[in-house]
Amino acid sequence: MVMATERRKVADMFNFLRGERTRVQLALITVQLGYGVYYVLTKAAMSGGVNRFVFAVYRDAIALCLLGPLAFFSERNLRTPLTVPICLLICLLGFMGIYLQQTLFLAGLAYTNTAFAAAMQNAIPVFTFMIAVVCRFEVIRLNKPDGMAKVIPALKRFPAPVSLSASSIFVGALCLLITGLSSVSEASEWVLHSPGTIVSVVYAGAVASGLNFSLQTWANQRGGPVLVAAYIPLQTVFSAVLGVVILDDPLYLGSVIGAVLILIGLYLVIWGQRLHRLAKERDCLALPFQAVEDDVKVPLLQHQADDTTYGTVRR
Repeated sequence: MVMATERRKVADMFNFLRGERTRVQLALITVQLGYGVYYVLTKAAMSGGVNRFVFAVYRDAIALCLLGPLAFFSERNLRTPLTVPICLLICLLGFMGIYLQQTLFLAGLAYTNTAFAAAMQNAIPVFTFMIAVVCRFEVIRLNKPDGMAKVIPALKRFPAPVSLSASSIFVGALCLLITGLSSVSEASEWVLHSPGTIVSVVYAGAVASGLNFSLQTWANQRGGPVLVAAYIPLQTVFSAVLGVVILDDPLYLGSVIGAVLILIGLYLVIWGQRLHRLAKERDCLALPFQAVEDDVKVPLLQHQADDTTYGTVRR
């Protein structure tokens, strides 16, 4: 009896892990942990004097070497023909999401610490939620609990997430390469001498650009941009902890309180998403019965009266 109960518990746990919503949330947590490690390693590389454009070019080149073959072989049957709007969106994503994001982030990280750089990422959920509402990816229902929960914390067109990631990284890497060649005059700056710098670049390309970007794209297609952005504040928690452990950064009481507030806000967003999904499911279930309700409200004799010349006898 006890063994049967234990087997049932194990089976329930595996069924829970096989659920798509659970996989999306675990993927997003993995992404933020990966970014936390990336901040610490990148800060160490920047402190060693590596040029940020050189770092970014090598990072994206490694990511392309990994994602390119993977996208070509694994998503051969998923890719749809590239239209002009999709190409423009890929170029925009590569320029803003890869080129500008990496350039500005590395410039800021060079003058600050990992915790501050990760904390500044917390503004992303706010702007993501505003843009998603404007683009009608999300709906605000202030008279409902799920709408309030989303407001308080505040590229679904392409079915191949790895191919989308590789294409976007290619555009961003091309922009970074042009900028790097025009701004870095010394050829010696393109040579990585320190083993720690090499490890940082390889990790940044394989995890931060390769694995994380693909997981985020996959999760965005299944959970929506607001849910993906809601997990970004976890970067602050992971970065602060790893900074204390690896870089001996100081840990303050305000950081602990902020981490607790971040987790509360993340729970509110997930709760709001769940309520919104349940509301949509109830609406879909009620839709097939709408016609039946309309027929019940209209008397049967009225239907017969609406039929013209049906059943009449011509004399």
